[in-house]
Amino acid sequence: MIASLMMAGALASASDCALTVRFGSYAMGIDAPAAARIETFLKGRLDVAQTERRPWGREGEYDLCVRLKPRADPAALFRVLRPMLPARPAGPIEIRMSGS
Repeated sequence: MIASLMMAGALASASDCALTVRFGSYAMGIDAPAAARIETFLKGRLDVAQTERRPWGREGEYDLCVRLKPRADPAALFRVLRPMLPARPAGPIEIRMSGS
């Protein structure tokens, strides 16, 4: 029950994020190298205003909320991020645009 409430809270608060990158786990923790690579990449982007980690699991799972600067194109950033995901990640990784 508590886990489902935490999950609902994480999903409900994602509406203020232009993009959300969700790092999940197959009972072995997240794909930490992929998460670090994506976070480092986003910190160097001029169109990214802020990123925020939103933990939700017991094995390091979290959502990375990406807020963009005005007039930045979330679809363009999605298209750049998508190929950065490993073909066989150690845990599930999902990228969502706000409203999708």
